[in-house]
Amino acid sequence: MRYSHKVYCSTDEINQQDWAKITKLHSSYVFLDYRFIKTIECSMKQTTKFWYVLFYDHDIPIGCTIISLFKVDICTISSKKVKDIIAKIRKYKPDILNFNALFCGTPVSVGQKPLICINEIYFIPILDMLVKLMEHLAKKENSLFNIYKELPEKECKHFHLLEKKYNYLKAESLPMHYFGYTFKDFTEYASSLKARYRNSIRRAKNNFNNNNLKIIQTNDTQKILHLYTDKVHELYLNVVENSLNKLEILPQRFFLELVKNFPNQIFFTFAKDDKEKIVGFNCSLFVGDSFYFIFCGMNYEINYSANLYYNLIYNSLEQAFQLSPELIQIGQTTDDFKARLGTYTEPLYIYIKSKNIVLSIILRLFRNALFPQKIVQRYNIMKKSTATTL
Repeated sequence: MRYSHKVYCSTDEINQQDWAKITKLHSSYVFLDYRFIKTIECSMKQTTKFWYVLFYDHDIPIGCTIISLFKVDICTISSKKVKDIIAKIRKYKPDILNFNALFCGTPVSVGQKPLICINEIYFIPILDMLVKLMEHLAKKENSLFNIYKELPEKECKHFHLLEKKYNYLKAESLPMHYFGYTFKDFTEYASSLKARYRNSIRRAKNNFNNNNLKIIQTNDTQKILHLYTDKVHELYLNVVENSLNKLEILPQRFFLELVKNFPNQIFFTFAKDDKEKIVGFNCSLFVGDSFYFIFCGMNYEINYSANLYYNLIYNSLEQAFQLSPELIQIGQTTDDFKARLGTYTEPLYIYIKSKNIVLSIILRLFRNALFPQKIVQRYNIMKKSTATTL
């Protein structure tokens, strides 16, 4: 047989050499890097089950993916109106629309491709093997949904067989934001903005300073491990609790393992008050030529008076500018604020299928309500075309 695959139930079992041959082809594959999946497994194995798959052409590794099983809220990315209706129903039936789902992809929402293939010619045989494997695991684990996430439009052309051949439903996920320009520092960026956007930044910075807050930035592994206490992790949990789209809840260990596994590549922006207490943070990853905003945390009482979130993002951008990356990915959600920074968005999609006929009908009848299209305006923020686009 020319094409084959191997399935591993633990990162300790993976053929790391073959896995690395695939994931090291490009820095954009970092979220399937062995170090990242090891981080996920170590910190989330109590709530998630994992399978790691390597695909081969004879003995040559040609692709890899991670499959994860965990409980999911189908209304995660629904409109607020739908969420409000479901919330009322859940007062009487708490688990409605919460199901075990099998994902091609990680349980961490970083907006990256779930499957890596080293050449387009291998994609169809790999996808055929993967679909059959997912169906087998779904039956074995009693999963009601199979989901492939999160795919940019350019990747969907490879996954179209999921719709045409395997009866999957294509639906919108939350779009990803990318910063569209390059600057040597934040001062140069701010000076290039039109007055209204520049003044907005100045007001936010003044509010931050008037609340006697200060910024501490570091990528020192030991310093971060010392600073990222359980109290600081509560700031991240605050953001999850206040989010309209509750994607996942990561344990403190995830952040600690991430810092250990990517030494000096994890960049933190901390905000401290006048008593040296950390009141907010933004966590980013810099690898290869790419800078990724990952997760943040904050005290919401301070946020509203001090524009805490805005300042965390401004200072994280300063970190990114200093490293001169070719890509700055600013994450999902808070669409309008990020658009006013000068970001552009890339729509992301999922493919979903249920073995339950009733749920399949519900998905198709209410697709637009459960997975609404996210339209994000792009603003013309530059006073003149002096900035270099990424």
